[in-house]
Amino acid sequence: MMEVTNTTAIIGAAIALAIALTKIIEGLTNKFMGKKSLLSNEERGWIKSMYELSHVRDSNGVPRIYSPLDWTEIQKNFVSSLNKIAITQEKTAWVLESIGKQLERISQKIDKQID
Repeated sequence: MMEVTNTTAIIGAAIALAIALTKIIEGLTNKFMGKKSLLSNEERGWIKSMYELSHVRDSNGVPRIYSPLDWTEIQKNFVSSLNKIAITQEKTAWVLESIGKQLERISQKIDKQID
């Protein structure tokens, strides 16, 4: 259930960000280009449907898509995941470096035997 909540929170945040960026871009283009919008009617329809979808609630009154007010736990989990990835990459790099050194030693021994 936690993963579903995190996923819906991320989707909700992405939708909100898309809407906000669209409004910012539209405001800037209106400022420099007049009232003519760069958005097509199809794009406007998609944004409107995403906005309406973000306000749909289930039978208990809980929003189907929402972003939590406190992102602390989500951020901690994300940072923890990134740290685990970094540690794994460091270990992998160390192993690959060790393999490279071993191959170099073997190559040198073979070269000495050939000479």
